[in-house]
Amino acid sequence: MIIKCLECGNTFKIEKVPNDNLVTCPVCETDYSVQIEDGKAKVTDFVYENEDFGEL
Repeated sequence: MIIKCLECGNTFKIEKVPNDNLVTCPVCETDYSVQIEDGKAKVTDFVYENEDFGEL
């Protein structure tokens, strides 16, 4: 399955969708949630909930 990164435009291949539906772009390291709908992958930004990374 080919995934296109919404952040940098890179395309990368995944063999199957992981159990947690989380994939990461190998170039810019943006995390995405992947859902399969009608045999096609729908990619949305992954939102980290309940985690506080603090100030940088």
